[in-house]
Amino acid sequence: MAFFAFAFLGFYTGVGKFTVDSESGFVTSAGSPIPLVRNLVAFLAQYTYAIAVAFNVDGSSSFFAVDYAVSGAATGYFIGWLMAFIGRYWDLRNHKA
Repeated sequence: MAFFAFAFLGFYTGVGKFTVDSESGFVTSAGSPIPLVRNLVAFLAQYTYAIAVAFNVDGSSSFFAVDYAVSGAATGYFIGWLMAFIGRYWDLRNHKA
């Protein structure tokens, strides 16, 4: 469930402004701290829950459920973002936008 919710979020909010050289296909984008912060938050969330699961000595399954939700959310966001990026890339490359 987290995968689909965050894929939707990544698709509609993830891609910033960029330009594409129609001959070479190179992408040019302005620098921003937002992608760095986004990637660090996703990594730290997954790392934190991986550590919690590793130290879970009683075998409680609640840690595993949260770990799957965090992994699904991160994966969904980045796949949604990638789909939006590819769509805009091909539109700009073919001069449709």
